[in-house]
Amino acid sequence: MVDVVLGFVAIGAIIFIGFFARLIFEKTKVPDILILVVLGLFLGPFLLNVFGVELVPADILELVTPPFAALALAIILFDGGLNLSFDLVVRKLKVSIIHTFTAFILTVLTIALVAHFVMGYPISVGLLLGSILGGLSGAVAVTTVRTMRLTEDTKTLLTLESVLSDVLCIVVALAIMEYMKGGAGDSIEVALGSLSAAFFVGAGMGVVFGVIWLLILTRLYGKPFSFMITLAALLILYGGVEYMGGSGAMAALVFGIVIGNKDEFGKLFRIQTKFHLDERIVQFHSELSFLIRTFFFVLLGLSFTFAIRGQVDVVSHIPFLSDLDRTPTLFLIGTALVFIMIALSRYINSFLTVAIHPESRDDQTAISTMMGRGVAAAVLATLAFTIPAFTDATAAGYSNYHGLMAPYESQFLNLSFLIILSTVIATTIGVFLSEKRDTGKTELELARERLVSKKKIEEKKSWQKQKAELRRQRIRIKKQMKNQK
Repeated sequence: MVDVVLGFVAIGAIIFIGFFARLIFEKTKVPDILILVVLGLFLGPFLLNVFGVELVPADILELVTPPFAALALAIILFDGGLNLSFDLVVRKLKVSIIHTFTAFILTVLTIALVAHFVMGYPISVGLLLGSILGGLSGAVAVTTVRTMRLTEDTKTLLTLESVLSDVLCIVVALAIMEYMKGGAGDSIEVALGSLSAAFFVGAGMGVVFGVIWLLILTRLYGKPFSFMITLAALLILYGGVEYMGGSGAMAALVFGIVIGNKDEFGKLFRIQTKFHLDERIVQFHSELSFLIRTFFFVLLGLSFTFAIRGQVDVVSHIPFLSDLDRTPTLFLIGTALVFIMIALSRYINSFLTVAIHPESRDDQTAISTMMGRGVAAAVLATLAFTIPAFTDATAAGYSNYHGLMAPYESQFLNLSFLIILSTVIATTIGVFLSEKRDTGKTELELARERLVSKKKIEEKKSWQKQKAELRRQRIRIKKQMKNQK
C-alpha cells in the first residue's frame, strides 16, 4: 500500500514539475526538456548511487522503456503532423532529404573516425556506433521546435529530419550488424531495400489510413469520443506498420498531416469532410501530448546509467594518447570528441542547408544546435548486445559478431547515455540562445523582419537569374559571331 501511495505522489509531483518547467521556459527561454531530464536523473541514478534508494527497479525500467518510448514517439509525431502544412511539406521535402542525409553521413563518418583512431575500435564497430548516434531524436526535435519562434519552413525542415533520421539510424545500424555477422555480400542491398520499405510503407500506409479515417470521421461527425477513437487508430496504425517492416514514426507523422490538412486531402480524394477539429479536441490532444512528453523526458533521465571501473578496453592509435591506454580518462576523451564531432557535423551541415534553403538563414543557430539524441539511441545501443548473434553461441554469425563486440558492451551503453545527456544539454543551450535573440520582439516585429529577409532573398535570386541569362546571351552572341566568320 505504501508503494502505491508513493507512486501516486511521484506521478502527481512529476506532472506539477512538468507544468512549472513549461512556465519557466515561457519566462526565461530555458527549455523544459533539460529540467525534466535532470529530474529523471535525480529520481533514478542520483538517489540510487548516493542514498541507495531505487524508486523504479532496473528490470521494470528495462521492460517499460521501449513500449513507452514508442507510444511517446507516435503521439508526439502525430501532434507534429497535425500542425504541419501539407503544401509546405511537399515544397520542403527535397531540401529536408538533402539536409538529413548529409547530416547523418557526416555524423556517422566522423564518429567512426574518432572511435577508430582515438579509442581503438575496429572500423566496423565505429560505424555501428556512428549509426546508433547519427540521428536527431523525433521526440526531442518535434516538442522543442513547436515552442520556438522559428519560421514554418524551418519547423517543417527539422520535423521531417527527425523522422527521416530515426529510420536511417535503425536501418543502417541493423545492416551493419548483419555485415558484422558475416553477411557482407547482401548487407548493402538489404539496407537499401529496408530503407525504401521503411519510408514508402510508412508514408503510404499513413496516407491510405488517413484518407480512410477522414471518411470514418465524417460519418462520426457530432458523435462523442471521436478523438479517443482517432488515438486508438493511431496506435493500431503505428503497430501495424512496424509489424509490416515499415516506419511507424513516418506513418504517425503522415497520418497527422492528413488529418490536420483535411480540406486539402478532401479535395484531392473528393471526400466531403463535414467534421472540424474544434477547440475541445485540440485542447485535449495538447494536454495529452504534454503528459506523455513530460513522462518521456523524465524516463530518459531515469534510464541513465554510467559505470566504469578498473581497466577499459580502449587503445588509441594516436601516439601522444598512448599513455592513457585502457584508462577511463581515454574513454572520456573519446566520448567528448564524439560529442564534438556531432556538434561540428551539425554546424557544417547548417551552412549547406542555408545555402540551398536561404529561407532558414535567420534560424541557422537553431538548425546547428538542434542535436538532441533520445531513447532510440539507447535502445539501439542495447539491441547490439541482445541479438542472438551476441547471446546465442548456436546462432548464425555468432563467432564473428561476438568476437568483434564483446569488449565494448559497457562502453557502448555508457557512451550512448553520455551523448544523449550532452546533446540534450547542447540543444537546450542552443534554444536558449536562439530564443533570447528575439526576446522583447513582438510576433508582428518578427514577421516584419522575416518578410524583409524573404524579399532580400527573392531579390538576390532574381538578380542571379538575370545574371545567368546575360551570361547565356553572351555565349550565344559569341557562337553566332564565330559562325558568321
